[in-house]
Amino acid sequence: MSRPQYSLKVYNGIMIKLIRSLSLSLFIFSMLGWFFVAAKVWTSSKELGQPTHLTFWIREDTFGFICFLISFFSFFIWTFTKSPINHNRSILEILRSLSLSLFIFGFLGWVYIVGNSFGHPKTLSQPLSHLVLWIREDTFGIVCFLVSFLAFFIWALTRRTSK
Repeated sequence: MSRPQYSLKVYNGIMIKLIRSLSLSLFIFSMLGWFFVAAKVWTSSKELGQPTHLTFWIREDTFGFICFLISFFSFFIWTFTKSPINHNRSILEILRSLSLSLFIFGFLGWVYIVGNSFGHPKTLSQPLSHLVLWIREDTFGIVCFLVSFLAFFIWALTRRTSK
């Protein structure tokens, strides 16, 4: 018995389905991890820095940061792979996927800082994380808001119009 030969179109379809399923799963579960950390920050009077109960070797803020990055990149991949893989991807498609991702995650970063400012206002002048010492929380909130605004503008500007 010989193995079935798949055409390139069928193979691309299978790969797209696998990539989209994996990126959607990563997006959902990493966002849940980030929401866990964000909810803990917003409802607790303590600052982050302790190992999480889920992973005893990683700090809570590191866990949230990693989850946020994974969810951003997996969302970008998920939106970018909506159409079949071909070598003629336009810059416009990449720009639309990237601007939508930056809009959503920039806005979520700003919402996180706003929520954090209610529970821990004194931390706004401190570094965002032990991983990123060069940017303060308040500056990060401003940058996130501006990135979100500009990304939404670009996404709306490049939006497909129906005829």
